[in-house]
Amino acid sequence: MRQYLNHLFLAFLITLCIYVGFAWWAQPIYGDLTRSGRWPEHEFGPTKQAPVINVKANGNFMSPPDVMVLGDSFTEQNLWQSVLSEKTGLVVKSFSFEGDCILDWIAAAKQTDSKIIMIETVERNFLKKFSTLTTCSQHPLLPIYIPAGLKETNRPIWPPSLNFFLLTHTALNTFRLLVQNEHTLKSNNVVNTPILNTCAKFSHRRNDRLLYFADDDLKQNWHEQEIQAAIKNVLQIQKDISMGGKKFILILAPDKSTVYSSCFLGKNEPQKSISEYLISAGVNTPDLTNLFKQDINNIIDLYDPDNTHWSHAGYLLAGNEIGQYVNSLVTRSAKHLN
Repeated sequence: MRQYLNHLFLAFLITLCIYVGFAWWAQPIYGDLTRSGRWPEHEFGPTKQAPVINVKANGNFMSPPDVMVLGDSFTEQNLWQSVLSEKTGLVVKSFSFEGDCILDWIAAAKQTDSKIIMIETVERNFLKKFSTLTTCSQHPLLPIYIPAGLKETNRPIWPPSLNFFLLTHTALNTFRLLVQNEHTLKSNNVVNTPILNTCAKFSHRRNDRLLYFADDDLKQNWHEQEIQAAIKNVLQIQKDISMGGKKFILILAPDKSTVYSSCFLGKNEPQKSISEYLISAGVNTPDLTNLFKQDINNIIDLYDPDNTHWSHAGYLLAGNEIGQYVNSLVTRSAKHLN
């Protein structure tokens, strides 16, 4: 009996050592794609230090801001808006989507003294946001609260995550990656696909592969009639806001898979981007899609390898482009008035 217990204890100890060893190797799950898809941060976490952004405060201002922004997760950290403010000298106030209450927010924004009204949405949610404009006045229109300060990103490598189910799933995916290295893999709602590692600059160890949300691929099923109907709603918003003497700008954050589509193995790049549809229709929007596509081999980690969002380098690029677009739009308006 004693010998049996000794063997049992030894087996438990070996298993525990393997478990802790893998947890130490995998590193704490930091990115939304590694966390959701159960991929090891050791393989897909960025290894390059991101640039620092001087974040402006966002909250309740004493006086009306020059620019009001309604946005999603690409807006909630106040990163590109801070770069925009720095480039243009304008005061920016940001709100987050709450129940997709676009009409309520626009009605409130039109009553302010702000001269520029922006809506930001990630590309994959474009139809969801604009195919039907909604109202839900029970939700308060509160700005995002962000304190001012220098914002930097330091991916933690300690302490490791000891969540049994998370680590078990991550270990299985790591094994899948070893035996199916040439294949596109899907785990939960995250796609892990091979790419040409000479096509895009990433700092993670497995820079021959790209993680992105599976929902990005739903755009392949969008029909042009649906897209045009959503664009028609955007144009109506733009018209309503311009009638009040204000400027409307739509910020479309391109999906990670859209920007890096030219690097995918065995996949065809979309013929026309949503940004191109919008610009052709006359929507005020900077073409971030083509801008980001042009820089995938110039800027390391334009999107964080373990995340669906831009890196700080990406937020700097977007903020500067939006700021340039705002300055150009204001200049064109001034010339038109003269």
